Amino acid sequence: MKSIILCEGSTDYQLLQYFMRKANGWSDGNSVCVISNQKAREFVKDDKKLVIAACGGCSSLVSVGLNDILFINKYADSTNDEFYDNIVIVTDHDDENVGSNLESEIKNSFSENAVIFDDVTVNHWSDCNISTFDGEKKIKLLPLVIPFKEEGAMETFLLNSYKNQNPEEAFIVEDSVDFAKKIFDEIKRNDSLQAYPQGRKIETGRRYLTKAKFDVFFSIRTPAEQFNQRQEILKNIPWEQYESVQVAFKELAKL
Repeated sequence: MKSIILCEGSTDYQLLQYFMRKANGWSDGNSVCVISNQKAREFVKDDKKLVIAACGGCSSLVSVGLNDILFINKYADSTNDEFYDNIVIVTDHDDENVGSNLESEIKNSFSENAVIFDDVTVNHWSDCNISTFDGEKKIKLLPLVIPFKEEGAMETFLLNSYKNQNPEEAFIVEDSVDFAKKIFDEIKRNDSLQAYPQGRKIETGRRYLTKAKFDVFFSIRTPAEQFNQRQEILKNIPWEQYESVQVAFKELAKL
């Protein structure tokens, strides 16, 4: 059986890898090419395979990510292991319309790709059928929308865990968070910045602030992008405890 988790960008791509290794026992494999110009990595567990793939942003999760996987499935045959039995799409609940918009996008993609389905509901598995090179096959899809409460974001969980593990460095986390908040507040109050056209707009939504806090911390803690040191920090986070914050992530244990 082969599964894929489609996520937005590089931060989610990295954090999901650590979560799946530590919380669900997947072993690291190799970098693979799934979605053009985007990072993807394969993992193994018993006789199963899992790919975690970035899609280049939330707007590309379905239009690029899901559509590419459905295309791969349609032309996969029994002589290779390219077919994906389970597809998970992970995104943040940044505003009240995210869930319904994602459901609508998925339904449109399914219709365009001749996928037969009963319904699509966020945080629930959907049983579907797709016509392939080898005939009709079953697939399962899970649109996983992280309820956006500040404490529930993966980045916030990481920072809080690091602070608890390293109380002597708590001030680095706290000052990084305060700095990001201050800058975001100043941007929001600056009329000239708010008047920027869409191409130059500085995003100040909740999810961007959460990611900024995370990025500021790592820019200070490992300023030269010391890969091994960052890897060690991420590896030591108790990712198995994240399920107590985000119950929906327990669904990933079914892969």
